[in-house]
Amino acid sequence: MSLMTYTNPISEIRDQIERLFSDFSEEPLRPLLRHDWATPGFGVRSTTFLPPIEVTESEKELLVSASLPGIKPENINVEVVGNTLVISGEARRESKVDEKHFHRSEFQYGQFMRRIPLPDYVQSEQCKAQFNNGLLEVHLAKTEASKRKKIEVKTGK
Repeated sequence: MSLMTYTNPISEIRDQIERLFSDFSEEPLRPLLRHDWATPGFGVRSTTFLPPIEVTESEKELLVSASLPGIKPENINVEVVGNTLVISGEARRESKVDEKHFHRSEFQYGQFMRRIPLPDYVQSEQCKAQFNNGLLEVHLAKTEASKRKKIEVKTGK
């Protein structure tokens, strides 16, 4: 009789997805949104998380928005490294946990990092970042060469 170990199929799928996406980024393999349920403070997360982002483009700029509710501006770092925008920082719990007994906490705490590849036509030296009401907006100017040019289509005769 052989001994079989049980593996959680959901965990296996999550690990495979994380490995797949790590192949396309420069970030090392690391657990996402994982927490140790055996530690005191059941359900309190102190792990790495990925804040949601939105990337839009207009005639003059690329706009990257990140939802960072409850995070102080001094705990946010924004930089352009090569052709990559890096948004990182840390969400910290402000209140003392000693007095409270959590039944459930879905707030996300810990360090975060998002790497957004930028197209060649972005002028990284003309980057501006604004943080207001939990929303970080990074404005990246586009070069003149990236503007659309209408080409007239003529008939062959």
